[in-house]
Amino acid sequence: MLLSTIVVLLALLVKRSQSFKKEKLTVIGQLSSNIAHDIRNPLGTIKNAGVIIQKENKDGNEVISREIDRINLSVRRISHQIEEVLNYVRTTPLILKPHSVNQTIQEAIDTLTVPENITINTPTNDVTIKFDHEKILIVFVNIILNAVQSIGKTKGEITITINETETHATIQFENSGPNIPSKDLKRVFDTLYTTKLEGTGLGLSSCKNIIEQHKGEISASTKPVRFSIKLPK
Repeated sequence: MLLSTIVVLLALLVKRSQSFKKEKLTVIGQLSSNIAHDIRNPLGTIKNAGVIIQKENKDGNEVISREIDRINLSVRRISHQIEEVLNYVRTTPLILKPHSVNQTIQEAIDTLTVPENITINTPTNDVTIKFDHEKILIVFVNIILNAVQSIGKTKGEITITINETETHATIQFENSGPNIPSKDLKRVFDTLYTTKLEGTGLGLSSCKNIIEQHKGEISASTKPVRFSIKLPK
């Protein structure tokens, strides 16, 4: 949370003057990249050390295995937070090409570790539209990950659907997790707003920025919890 707060506060300070728009992108981007580089190096060392220790644990000591799992989980969490910060400050031009929405959804699922207690129902149909594949992939990953974290250890489902009109495609992500309180629903896309202890408050904010960059819309509703993305064809 501290890392994301520092970066966003710097961004907001520079943003006060529109004349500094280019400087904002350059300075904040460079700062974020430097911080990410400095953190990723020791993270890699920690991860590799865990692999070595696990290999040396030939007797299968449960305590050692459990602690290695905790280390790996912590490394993944920090890595994800770094990516959220970088995704927030990246404002590179869109690379618009025709892509399969269904295939991109599947790619997003494949990048995540989905617990066995959660079932993901994917669309049976598909639509091909122009979008920036890497950026929309980030959006899908964030929304699915949020759903997984919301459901937690209880048995649950995530249902993803695709609908289209002549002008737009709408992708909906519905999950069986707890309903979102109205006070949180109003702020769910606000920068730095999070209800999670390990959250940065940048994930959904980045999603909103990316979708708006595509001239699209993103919204959240509750009872049931649903995130809807509307993209132009």
